[in-house]
Amino acid sequence: MKKLLCFASASAVLALTLTVVAEERERSAIPDKYKWNLADIYPSDAAWRAAKEALSAEIPSLGKFKGRLMASPATLADGLDTLYAKAKELSRLQSYASLLADQDTRDSAYQGMRQEMTQVGAAFGAEAAYVNPEILKAGKATIERFVASEPRLKVYKHDLDDLVRRSAHTLSDVEEKILADLRPVAGGASNTFGILSNADFPYPTVTLSNGKTVKIDQAAYTDL
Repeated sequence: MKKLLCFASASAVLALTLTVVAEERERSAIPDKYKWNLADIYPSDAAWRAAKEALSAEIPSLGKFKGRLMASPATLADGLDTLYAKAKELSRLQSYASLLADQDTRDSAYQGMRQEMTQVGAAFGAEAAYVNPEILKAGKATIERFVASEPRLKVYKHDLDDLVRRSAHTLSDVEEKILADLRPVAGGASNTFGILSNADFPYPTVTLSNGKTVKIDQAAYTDL
């Protein structure tokens, strides 16, 4: 009880002495020095779209190593180089769309871009679902021998070691593909909550003990 009373007292003092609270502002009112520059990722939305369409067209090519990924150290290196290069581009595309959507959660066009990347990410994961199970099927000894004999695999050693460590939690390629295909559905509730809480939810306005009127939204809650 004593601790609760102390906490209540501290909260009262905070409310009485509060002088700065979070406030809603349009992004256009924020100085540029505090904004991220998405042109560092893609120069324009059109450039992002062109890169997105290019990657989408290339995703089926990830399957060309299926069934022969562990045929030789060189083949494994070729496969991983291809996979990681495309994964890097996927990450750039997702970052741009996500940050753009975060700039104004009320903009349905930008939210749509983020949803597009959810679909592309699911397609990417489904096409590459065979990779981890196929590597693990070869066994730890073969993986270590491949890494020792192919210089290009050195950069992947940590990831391969971690893959072996988590082997008990890796499913078959069919099951991994199912999980990848379900990613858009699995993330639906989280996406809906994010849009509701950041753009549409009517947060209440209250009057503090010092007479200041504030809206208790997510930005102000911690300060208040």
